[in-house]
Amino acid sequence: MAGKRPASGGYGKLAAALAVLAVVILGPVVTLLSLDAVWPGIYENLLVYEGVSAAFAVLGVLVLGGWRAFVPTADDLRGVWQLGRAVILISFVLMVMQVVGYCAQGTPVSDRWLPNVAYCLVVCLAIGVFEEAMLRGIALGGLLAAFGRRRSGMVVAVALTALAFGCMHVDWTTTDVADPLQLAQALLKIAQTGIYSVVLSACVMRSGSLVGASLYHALDDFLLMVVSNGIFGEAMSTEYVSKGDDAPVTVIFYVVLVALYVPSLVRAVRELSGMSLPQLGPLVREGREVDGADEGSATNADVAPADGGGARPPVGPPDPRV
Repeated sequence: MAGKRPASGGYGKLAAALAVLAVVILGPVVTLLSLDAVWPGIYENLLVYEGVSAAFAVLGVLVLGGWRAFVPTADDLRGVWQLGRAVILISFVLMVMQVVGYCAQGTPVSDRWLPNVAYCLVVCLAIGVFEEAMLRGIALGGLLAAFGRRRSGMVVAVALTALAFGCMHVDWTTTDVADPLQLAQALLKIAQTGIYSVVLSACVMRSGSLVGASLYHALDDFLLMVVSNGIFGEAMSTEYVSKGDDAPVTVIFYVVLVALYVPSLVRAVRELSGMSLPQLGPLVREGREVDGADEGSATNADVAPADGGGARPPVGPPDPRV
């Protein structure tokens, strides 16, 4: 029997992904802080920061060999809608609630609503590309390359990515974890965004593309930002833990939101459980070996049967965007 080629990828790919991930996280900060001396205020510009971060994340995926992750497919766009349509519908309802709240208070529409809406759209696109390339491309891709040959390893990869995605949506420098209400909000925010992450991880693993997940992510954020930050001109913010008297209401809101997300989580888990093994992610080219195992090989026991802002905007429910 012919010997196998030398192992490539696997844990080496994971190590490379972690190194690239560090550059993607620190690179925009170092770059913009350096430029801030020449262009004061550039580091505080949200659009510039998200745009530079998106560029670093996309380059990171490309450096790791994941260029195919930026090729859209029909299954990519269809799959993300099938698995995530409930979350988008929830965000649409929250957007309508914000409109009703502002109108009920007689709040005037911003004189700059059109450029504000355009700004929101571009920022949301940058956020979608940045977070999907960084989390579902680099982080999940590296973990799957190392652990995706077995069902348990696939679960670990998706779970760790969800935990990281959830934790990055909480500002731990301003959250008092000794305060039960603030801690509850932080944990519920992690649960909400963690479910969101599992849904998008399933979409990316199903199609091998980041395009649908990035567009979906951008649309979801846009629905939640366009009313308060676009039409009515409120300042943008990414603080999701309330420190004021409305903290109990925020906790209740997050509990309801997590409960509404559960059906999407169930669909995503079913999708993941029906996937054939190995699942090596978008950073490993089809047909290559990983740590001495062929990508197309898996034991029978491993393969499952295939089944078929301020803290928040001042009006409306707390901001659930991810």
